[in-house]
Amino acid sequence: RRAVWAQQMPPPDVRSMHNKVSLVDPKSAGATHWVAHPEAVWIPGRRRDGNPNVYLTEVGEVTVKDDAELEPIFDDWALRGVGDVCILSNVSDATLLHTLRVRYSRDE
Repeated sequence: RRAVWAQQMPPPDVRSMHNKVSLVDPKSAGATHWVAHPEAVWIPGRRRDGNPNVYLTEVGEVTVKDDAELEPIFDDWALRGVGDVCILSNVSDATLLHTLRVRYSRDE
């Protein structure tokens, strides 16, 4: 089990480089956020062009309220289901849940 974990974790010098992969302005089209979902709780969604309240997700389009406070996803590793969430630049409820979901789907 330890060998599998070690393979998933990037080397220390690469880790800092990947923590800032997504440098898109959080308010612009194409920005990725954690979007609240009634069944999945939190899912990653990419802001759609033309309508700042519509996000494209793995389950289709999700519309959020104007006053919704969405957490931006700046760390590309947050979407990969890493073996150690401590390598992520931002750890939140959404990040932890998504990491567990991805790892469970891979049967880890």
